[in-house]
Amino acid sequence: MAETLDITSADDTSVSVSYFEPTDGAVDALSAVLGSDPAVGVWEGGIESYPGVTYTWPGVQIIDDEFPMLEPINPEFRVVLTSAECGQVTLAAVDGIQVGDSAADLEAAYPEAAARVSVDGGSERLDVYLGTVALAASAGDADSNEQRTFSVWVSAEDPSGYVDRISAPAANFGV
Repeated sequence: MAETLDITSADDTSVSVSYFEPTDGAVDALSAVLGSDPAVGVWEGGIESYPGVTYTWPGVQIIDDEFPMLEPINPEFRVVLTSAECGQVTLAAVDGIQVGDSAADLEAAYPEAAARVSVDGGSERLDVYLGTVALAASAGDADSNEQRTFSVWVSAEDPSGYVDRISAPAANFGV
């Protein structure tokens, strides 16, 4: 799931869509599996974000900002899960991890991939990066010494609570 959005329907039909393919393909594939078209939203962007479009089903969202796609470092779209299911369709990530799973169990199962994070002195959040894939250097970063990676980002706003968000691909460019 760090390299592709993998979709399997109830009748075991599988589709794999690269995050570097046009967003329409992912939207069409998810619409077919989920049995409905998404709600489409547009945002204007701001100081720290590009304008873009969201495609939203209950518990699933595709985010397509207008940041220029550049393989292998800038995907065409991202996927966010905020529920364990959408209608009769189960939503899961790497190793079957789902929104609603125990954050403490996740942290114990993946200690090397887990980190507790506090932003600006706020409460701690649990971040776990799974299925990490090293990216090849692009022409634009030939001078960089950082290993660029994509992962599946699983997070829990309360580390003693439950997973509340899964997002992919999540970039780690050494910052």
